[in-house]
Amino acid sequence: MKIDIKTKDLEITEYIQKLVQKKLVSKIDRVTKNLTDDEKKATLRLKKRSRWGFRVNLSMWLPGKHHIFSEEIHKDLQSALVNLREEVISQIKEYKEKHNK
Repeated sequence: MKIDIKTKDLEITEYIQKLVQKKLVSKIDRVTKNLTDDEKKATLRLKKRSRWGFRVNLSMWLPGKHHIFSEEIHKDLQSALVNLREEVISQIKEYKEKHNK
């Protein structure tokens, strides 16, 4: 899966890249293994909030012009990514059930 990471008030470190790969990309790849790499493109936005925690959101287009979007706010980046992953996987499963009848 090709993921474009954009940040605001946060530097993309090697740790963040590994965290995104481990907690988000690898799990989403399992659910979307029947799609080609060209069909699996997403934009992940990470923002360090000024007072409390992190805001992360993911935007992804699936075949048939189906848009997947989820956003999470959490004080811990890892927890925000896990919660985001669960929501995105849920939306992908709904898409697959609807389009694979």
